[in-house]
Amino acid sequence: MKNFSWQVKGSLATSMFGAVVVGAISILGVPESVKSATVTLGSDYFQTAPGAFFTFGNPINQTIPFVGVPIDPVNSGSADTIVERKTDCVLPGIGSSCTTNIEMIELSLKSQSTVNFNGFNYDVFVSLDNSMPSTGTLDINHQFPDNNTPDPEGTASSMLNVFFEAMFVEDGGNGSNDFSVFDSVTFNALGNWSHEPGVGSLVGPNSSNFFWVGTVNHTAPGHSHPIKEPVPCQPGEPCPPPVPEPASTALGSAMLLGVGTFFKRKISKKGKPNWEE
Repeated sequence: MKNFSWQVKGSLATSMFGAVVVGAISILGVPESVKSATVTLGSDYFQTAPGAFFTFGNPINQTIPFVGVPIDPVNSGSADTIVERKTDCVLPGIGSSCTTNIEMIELSLKSQSTVNFNGFNYDVFVSLDNSMPSTGTLDINHQFPDNNTPDPEGTASSMLNVFFEAMFVEDGGNGSNDFSVFDSVTFNALGNWSHEPGVGSLVGPNSSNFFWVGTVNHTAPGHSHPIKEPVPCQPGEPCPPPVPEPASTALGSAMLLGVGTFFKRKISKKGKPNWEE
């Protein structure tokens, strides 16, 4: 019997070695540390959690608690706040980070109760000032492996310059005493993120693969806007109110106080808003 020996030379040997390596990787898997993950551009949907308040200077001189008013219950569930991520964010692996531009495109709040000013009782509605874009940045850090659950995969921090209008609508009035205050605030937030949404949370029409975990607080001196993932709303029924999280969970999502608030105020007469409760 003849013995045959095979020799593989040059590029063919290299090709066969490469095929073996690729096959081994496909079987054993790619280490998480060398995986890349792209957070694709999209929108983040939030509902305002308990504890939101804005502080107004002259001539209001009051701190007013607010609750969220759902923007579009059919498509966005209980969401009253929407923030757009403008660009993709590439994370080459564990320990990597990236920055993307963001813009708050929706904000819908109402005072928790009527507010007395100059002897009149007002409902106060807060929305964005559409004459000024509310923009900022989002820094994303990839720190933990993706295990295909809502568990945190890292931390994220954001900064947003929010320009808003607070419309004071007289309770039971005819509109003659209504007015608006235009203001702005720099919000900062720090929390955890995951590629997967929380159990039972709404995935909005423009959501992608980035979701904040738990309650995250937009804060600035004199202002607080805690937010969390919204939930779906049932047709013909009021959207469920946000439920406060246990103290341990709230503390788990670190909060970063804002570094400054600045004011650009003018008061003007304006008609009654068309928000519905």
